[in-house]
Amino acid sequence: MRIIGFNFTKISAAKLKTSAVKIDIKSNIHIDSIKLLSSDLLKEEHILSIDFDYTIDYTPDLAQISFQGGLLISVEESLSKQILKTWEEKGSINSEIRPLIFNTIFTRANIKALDLEQEINLPPHIPMPKISINSEDTQKE
Repeated sequence: MRIIGFNFTKISAAKLKTSAVKIDIKSNIHIDSIKLLSSDLLKEEHILSIDFDYTIDYTPDLAQISFQGGLLISVEESLSKQILKTWEEKGSINSEIRPLIFNTIFTRANIKALDLEQEINLPPHIPMPKISINSEDTQKE
């Protein structure tokens, strides 16, 4: 199983208010569809197309960043059938591929989101690394 394609179809960032006393940041991934694609390139594997929405909400109604897009994964035929069956019956994504799909979306979208947050002056939605000074280190110097 591997990712063979990824693209964004829509990227949106909107700042609705200029300030808020307390900001709560929540993110959500929604899988819109999973479809089998026909391809002559990979004879022994199936290609699945997965469409998604990823939103980052700054509440109370401060801002929203959203992404829509799709990715293509190559999987073995038996796994492909399981994934499609789970999607059709339960409307959920198979637990075997969920980490790969979600981590790929998080990785690609979070990098863009950080840039957009900087552009419209929002705090980062994920904690950034910070350097601190220990009192022992300052005493040594």
